[in-house]
Amino acid sequence: MSSSQALVTPRRSNTSVTIINHNSNAAIVAASQRISVFEPYPMRDTIQHFCEKHLDKIKTYMENVSERIPLPAKCTIEENTRAKKMAKLQFGCDGRGEHCLYSRTLFTMRSRNPRVWIHFMFLSLQAKSQSALSSRHPAVTALKYCWDILKCENKPFVTLVTSAFPCARDQEAVVNELRAAGFCDVFEYQRHEPDGRGLWGCFLCNHPERAVGFLHDSQPVIEGQLKEKKGRWRMFRRWRTRYFTLSGARLEYKGT
Repeated sequence: MSSSQALVTPRRSNTSVTIINHNSNAAIVAASQRISVFEPYPMRDTIQHFCEKHLDKIKTYMENVSERIPLPAKCTIEENTRAKKMAKLQFGCDGRGEHCLYSRTLFTMRSRNPRVWIHFMFLSLQAKSQSALSSRHPAVTALKYCWDILKCENKPFVTLVTSAFPCARDQEAVVNELRAAGFCDVFEYQRHEPDGRGLWGCFLCNHPERAVGFLHDSQPVIEGQLKEKKGRWRMFRRWRTRYFTLSGARLEYKGT
């Protein structure tokens, strides 16, 4: 996977910053080892010092939390016309099987708890790293940028990430958001053999045997018709019917 990136997406009516929460340990370690010309050792800051001191606790905490709460692949801060800011979260499927429901798309939801999600994403970055990351690491900098845009609770980023880990109440709040958005209807957490790694996979990645009968049946699974009005001028518009058939892994239609 590629290293974490920050993308700024200009929009007419909002501002958004996207965090791509996929990283490789090699890139993380390399970026965190910044050497000062005046010091023979890598520079450290408050965030790095805190995480270095509590790295084992962070790893243990995230290992337990990841079984209940998936981590977003992308987090975008949006501002609408009423100047209200929300976090748009996008989740990918870790399974990536042959019949994956989200092989080309991401599951999207909006959250009213950006503080908790950003804190989780920060802890996840640290937990996946072999050594504590500093505030100068690109992924940490991007999360800080998101937090600064939110201006949430008038609390600086360093205070957020060095505070107590999200409590049971915060965890329950984000789990309820996931349930309300329908995430738990599509995804579930499973440990896979032989390494025993836990993954958040979609229904067909976790249960590929269920796809066989649906995708390889020669009989049409769904048939129907859709009527729509076509025509450049309103007075000359006429109804047009499209007949569609969903069979196997294809969607076919013909018009009249």
